[in-house]
Amino acid sequence: MLDSPLSLEYLNCEEPNGWLCPTASKKTNWDDFYVDKSHPHWGFKSFNDFFSRPIRPEARPIDPRSDSIVHSSDSSPLYFGS
Repeated sequence: MLDSPLSLEYLNCEEPNGWLCPTASKKTNWDDFYVDKSHPHWGFKSFNDFFSRPIRPEARPIDPRSDSIVHSSDSSPLYFGS
């Protein structure tokens, strides 16, 4: 279901509940992602497509130092110690 076009119901620009509305867009830096706002649903084909959108490489550079940690998602790593 979330891979189907039916899942695009809330992927619109309508206030206050559209995921692409101006209020929601204040929380996302859309310049970091490959999106085309001229297309319906900005080119996303489904809810899952929206949540796995491609990011521009320059938006999140990878730290090349050998002592750095590269985290695989937009979240904070949690460390409990050893």
